[in-house]
Amino acid sequence: MVKKYARKGLLAATVLLGLVPAAQAFDTGPHQDLTREVLSEIGFNQDANETVQLENWLTDYYTNQPVLKKVLPSISHSLDQLHFDGLATTSRVDHYWQRFTVNSKIAFQEAARNKDSFRILVLLGMSLHAVQDFYTHSNWVETHPAPSGFDYATVTWFDTNKREGVRTGIYPNKDAPSREVAHGDYTFGMNHDSQSRPEYHRAYTFAYAASRQWVNQVRAWVTEIDANEWQAAQNQSLTDSERGQLKAGLEAAYRISEWVTAEGNDGHWKGKGSGSGPEFYAKGAAWMVTPCEKFTRPFFTPVPSEDYINKYNCVFALTSRHEDGRQDLGVDAPATVEVPKVAHIPIKKQMIVVRATEIKELPVGVFELKIDSGGIADFYAKITIDGMMLLENTYQNKERVVDPWDTFKFVDDSKERVDIHIEVWDEDLPFKTSDDHCDINPGDKEDLDMTLNTRNQELSGDVRGIFDNHDKPWGEGGNKKNRAFMKAYCCSRKLADLPPDNNGEQASVTVAKASAGPAILSLLALGIVGGVVRFRPQERGRL
Repeated sequence: MVKKYARKGLLAATVLLGLVPAAQAFDTGPHQDLTREVLSEIGFNQDANETVQLENWLTDYYTNQPVLKKVLPSISHSLDQLHFDGLATTSRVDHYWQRFTVNSKIAFQEAARNKDSFRILVLLGMSLHAVQDFYTHSNWVETHPAPSGFDYATVTWFDTNKREGVRTGIYPNKDAPSREVAHGDYTFGMNHDSQSRPEYHRAYTFAYAASRQWVNQVRAWVTEIDANEWQAAQNQSLTDSERGQLKAGLEAAYRISEWVTAEGNDGHWKGKGSGSGPEFYAKGAAWMVTPCEKFTRPFFTPVPSEDYINKYNCVFALTSRHEDGRQDLGVDAPATVEVPKVAHIPIKKQMIVVRATEIKELPVGVFELKIDSGGIADFYAKITIDGMMLLENTYQNKERVVDPWDTFKFVDDSKERVDIHIEVWDEDLPFKTSDDHCDINPGDKEDLDMTLNTRNQELSGDVRGIFDNHDKPWGEGGNKKNRAFMKAYCCSRKLADLPPDNNGEQASVTVAKASAGPAILSLLALGIVGGVVRFRPQERGRL
């Protein structure tokens, strides 16, 4: 039970210890991009989609709060279990998946019975975080290479019985007997959390396939109880005030992750290089007093009894034992009830890749200002593929960056032409009024627009020709104010779309497309402590 005195003590502690950086994980950006893309595909509206994205981030954010571990250890312990860490044998991984799947079905169907569509979205964000983390925190990439004739494998845990040797990295790293089996960070370990790490792009592809499969199965569980509740969830309608809270939460997710520093952190949006201490602490302090209670309350529901908290707090709903059949995720044993099946879902997609191999400032004349008039550029990119804008990492105080951005978007495998739009910006930190739009186009405009022919890899538009691998990039530079030079390549890659090989246990199905500073508890829920999302990192593999 969360007692009044406990919440007061927590408030005092968080005020003193509030801005402690978090440990590493699948960085915040990949979690958000995966979630947004998958939910957009099946027709979630903006309110619903962004709610799930925020709950996904908060799952990491609160996991990494040292104050929470001291004041609400049961919640903290349960949050620790939502990241697939420390499962050192295949049997432990199997037991976790069994228990997690049992708990998830019960929790989602309970929300449907209670006609609580918002709770469905909260549970979806939390559970997707765990599902995505498995593929970046484990050696699934290494044990499941792409089949002959394809660039990427998409087989998920539920699609195959070929699981021998699968395990996840040990976290914290100090508890690991060797660097090879530790979760690691940007320079070592098992993780594939950002583009800094080997095989990140393969882990991302597996996580995409698994996220589609999981959302489809959740839809089936919910509609089995009440199809109207699934429609209500994906067509969620928030009030203006709630949308303001949601916007503030997503801004905090981006900025806290981007700017986090200390204890070896140097940003965790999409790799390292974006950390900025003054901005991180300023944003953490602002987030501390920003109302966001609707979205944070499910982590800390004030309740009158322990039974109630186990059943209705969303964290406990996914992780704790209950008489309704839910299992303790921390127990290394098979589930004690029948484990639900998770149906295979065809992929039928190709991956569009835009990979920047270099970005740098261009020389200026004697009387011209540099991109950052007060120092060195802080480059970041906005890359739009097939209508979806993906916000890439910032590199603070770097006049030249090699291999700065890996950008992915999945499109139907039948699509022959894909539009690409590239913008490069210089971040001006809060002391300036706005960021600087960089010029990377030798013509009259600043940005680059092109179309990729996915059949022959040829580009048309502002860039023309075939530039489809790391050794053959195109290079374009601007000729106006804030000019920069960029090298990159663009290509499509084939995804395997094979039937499951586990004796037909997973039936193939199709995806349902939708028609179109207040209270003390709230202060805890607001994110008084500065954390970041748990996507973790590896030396990059080439695409």
